[in-house]
Amino acid sequence: MDKELRLLMIEDVQHDAELEVRELKRAGMRVVHRLVETEGAFREALRDFRPELIISDFSMPHFDGMWALSLAHELVPDVPFLFVSGTIGEEYAIRALKNGATDYVLKNNLVRLPSAVERALQEKEVHAARRRAEEEIKHQRAFLRQIIDLDRSLIFAKDHQGRFVLVNQAVAELFGSSVEAMLGKTLDEFGLDQAQAERLRADDLEVMESLRDKFISEDRIVDASGRERWFQIVKRPIVGPDGKANMVLGVATDITERKSQEIRIARLSRIHEVLSGINSAIVRIRDRGELFREACRIAVEHGNFGMAWIGTLDAAAQEVTPVAWAGLEAAEFLGGVKSTIRDDLPQGRGVIAQAIKTREPVFENDITIDPDAGGRRRAEAIRRGYRSVVVLPLIAEGEVFGTMSMFARELNFFDEEELRLLAELAGDVSFALEHIAKEEKLEKLSRIRAVSGEINAAIVRIRERHGLLEETCRIAAERGKFELVWVAALDEEKKEVKPVAWSGFSAEAARAVTWASIAAAQGTLGESIRTRKPSVRNDIGSQYAAGRLRQEALARGCRSNVSLPLLVDGRVVALIGLFATGQGFFDRDELALLEEVAADVSFALQSIARQEKLEYLSYYDTLTALPNRQLFIDRLSQQMRAREGEERMVALILLNLERFRNMNETLGRHGGDELLRQIAGRLERTFRGKDNLAHFGADNFAVVIRGVRDAAEVAHAVEKQVLGCLEEPLEVGDKKLRATARAGVAVFPADGDDADTLFKNAEAALTKARTSGERYLFYAPQMNARVAEQLKNENDLRNALLQEQYVLYYQPRFDFASGRISGLEALIRWKHPERGMVAPGEFIPILEETGMIIEVGRWALKRAALDHAGWSDAGLKPPRIAVNVSAVQLRRRDFVDYMKDALAAVGRASDRLDIEITESMLMEDIDGSIAKLKAVQAMGLQVALDDFGTGYSSLSYLARLPIDSLKIDRSFITQMPKSPEQMAIVSTVISLARALNLKVVAEGVETEEQANLLRLLRCDEVQGYLYGKPMPPEEIMKLLARA
Repeated sequence: MDKELRLLMIEDVQHDAELEVRELKRAGMRVVHRLVETEGAFREALRDFRPELIISDFSMPHFDGMWALSLAHELVPDVPFLFVSGTIGEEYAIRALKNGATDYVLKNNLVRLPSAVERALQEKEVHAARRRAEEEIKHQRAFLRQIIDLDRSLIFAKDHQGRFVLVNQAVAELFGSSVEAMLGKTLDEFGLDQAQAERLRADDLEVMESLRDKFISEDRIVDASGRERWFQIVKRPIVGPDGKANMVLGVATDITERKSQEIRIARLSRIHEVLSGINSAIVRIRDRGELFREACRIAVEHGNFGMAWIGTLDAAAQEVTPVAWAGLEAAEFLGGVKSTIRDDLPQGRGVIAQAIKTREPVFENDITIDPDAGGRRRAEAIRRGYRSVVVLPLIAEGEVFGTMSMFARELNFFDEEELRLLAELAGDVSFALEHIAKEEKLEKLSRIRAVSGEINAAIVRIRERHGLLEETCRIAAERGKFELVWVAALDEEKKEVKPVAWSGFSAEAARAVTWASIAAAQGTLGESIRTRKPSVRNDIGSQYAAGRLRQEALARGCRSNVSLPLLVDGRVVALIGLFATGQGFFDRDELALLEEVAADVSFALQSIARQEKLEYLSYYDTLTALPNRQLFIDRLSQQMRAREGEERMVALILLNLERFRNMNETLGRHGGDELLRQIAGRLERTFRGKDNLAHFGADNFAVVIRGVRDAAEVAHAVEKQVLGCLEEPLEVGDKKLRATARAGVAVFPADGDDADTLFKNAEAALTKARTSGERYLFYAPQMNARVAEQLKNENDLRNALLQEQYVLYYQPRFDFASGRISGLEALIRWKHPERGMVAPGEFIPILEETGMIIEVGRWALKRAALDHAGWSDAGLKPPRIAVNVSAVQLRRRDFVDYMKDALAAVGRASDRLDIEITESMLMEDIDGSIAKLKAVQAMGLQVALDDFGTGYSSLSYLARLPIDSLKIDRSFITQMPKSPEQMAIVSTVISLARALNLKVVAEGVETEEQANLLRLLRCDEVQGYLYGKPMPPEEIMKLLARA
């Protein structure tokens, strides 16, 4: 060895040290040594001598070899350390090697020492070389780390399991971690969205499996701070010696700034599109509402805003009401809720309030920061995912008209440049609103001028109040283009409202307006009545009370209303209500024109009223307000011409008050006038109006009755209606008076074919009545005789019920199959004390005409039930009795109660009786009859349909009728043997009844031939003289006893 070796020896025996040095030199080594035996000397030698090799004894009195090894490793870790000892055992030798000793040599075998030293020095060189290489590698790695960490691109490598094996500082910062913490971990562990992590993992596997690079133009990642970042990514496979890729290297370039610029440009482009689209709409659209709707649509479709809406401002109420909107669920979002701008409410701090107060566009790029501002609507917007909002004030004629709000789902959507474009947009819309307002005002004034001109033309040609009001309504709707119009006549004294005409309103709403409802609504109608001036509400939605007109107006979008009173002699005689869409429709200029229109119509009504008063004086009696003789005769002529050629007659009745001169002298003139007015009022109420009445002379009245059948009907009218008006005493002042009168009657066409002749003959009849003392007389003597006979019959029929002259006969009904009695039909007879037994055809029509059938029918029901009960009590088994019910009875509203009352006195009456009705009776009121008959059936009575086939019932109704049996009319039975057609009808009726599960009864069977044919047709029951005639109760009792 040419190089001199610096050797530090730790030895307490000088001789042993010299032997060791000699052995090394003998082996040809050049050695410079230093000997130490304490720790202090050892530390000093290490510092000053800087040994290249350390040889140490194992056990020494002043220093321990193992401690020296530990110090050497701490202070000079690169210097080899050998133990040379005579006492070291194998266990301590292994321990020394484990603690870092290079080798050990026994003192009794120093021949090994040179080779051990050489090996130690060689290992030192190898370790030094390796250390230098490692240092170089470490330096290079540090250098590369500095390079990739200086690069702001994301540089990373991942293995097949998606674990990071390399990341630069940019990656660590992106995920808020450190380089060391990220190595060996996957993206999932750093909060990345799972779906995105899986997509990126799929990209990695694709690159490794295909051994091809992959370029991703852009991808979004949210960094640890929550900021959205955009990257352009290149991924390359790292191929191993086996030709397979077990890692992927990626470089992601941050393009967030570029992407932000693109997004910003796109947003600006969207707003430019909105600006262009709305400007185009402004050019072509002349309607404010349509412009608003189109602007919202353009904002959503072209500007890609999630939602847009426009609201109008009510400055007085400090509220913004939505009027147009677009976007998904925008209508549901707005919900018809108004936005307040009041300072004292939290909702009044929102962007809408700010935009209105500053008159500048206002935006918020994160509405979640202050969720309470704007109230419930903002909370709902946040819930739906909206984050940015801008509100543009719309200004017309120097005042804020409303706002336009647009919502975006992106955060930080708006900036100053976009706001500048949106301000331009708001200015364009505001300009359009001003232009539309001016056009609308011109149009409204033109419309009202057109209304004024056409109404003036109508005033010239129409001379009737009702017609003028109807025409005014039509003109207001058609020429004035008011969406809703309502016109009514008024009587302030009677507090009556009579709707005359309307447009746009339902008939129910138009007619529902009354004096009380006007007062309750507290609207324009009541105000114009009180003030006698036009009354305006430019937002009827803000009223608290609600009338029917207002409700329908709001439903149609009409929020402005004016009421115009029409005055005659200072009193309001009519009202015109005009309704227009939107708020603030009526301004000062329009009201001035409308007042002129109202004044023109009022002037015309004043003129009509004067003309009517003149006409009234010409045709009406001023005292009683009834038509005078001239008008009455004219109307009488009309009635006669209308009835010419008809069977029914027109009766003229002239009435003269008896002793009226004496009453007039007793009561005084005013008392006499009051007496006449009361009589006129009674006649008017009796005949439901004054059209067919008249008053002329001092004490004469006249009445026309149309459509009378005969003299008896006229006589009833005279007695019950005309003279009946005077039955109750009249009160004049504190006096009660009974007035009497006589009447003369003339009948058209018998007593005259023109009004003058008829009137003259009625006067003649009246004169005759006055001289003869009769209460009334007809002009024709023979008619007086007929009436007298008729009235005598009616009186006899009334007495017949009181004197029990009515009797019931019973005709049996037989079952074809068994031949047994299956039922009885009760038939009423009149046993007159002078005329004997009177046939039903002679008196039943009179009973029905006079209404006496009600009481006689009640008696018949009760009598039949009592007879049945008597036969049962006598031990017989009588069948059910059918009692005929007339149309007059069935027509009663209380028919069911009437039946219950008639049968109440007899026990188990419903088990004893049935009723029979004719089909013509049912057809008068089919639904009402069905309900009544169902109730009768519920009582336990059965119902038979009598005289079937003679009426006009529909088969569709027949299936609905609550009946149990059909009775075929005798006219079919009589003709059946002679006529195949009649035979076919009977057969069809029987088949129809069986199909409907009804029993069939043939009535009027008089011959065996008829009976045999009915038996062949399988008729259920028969009734007629062949089997039994109507019999008195005692004979029926005998018949039942024999049966």
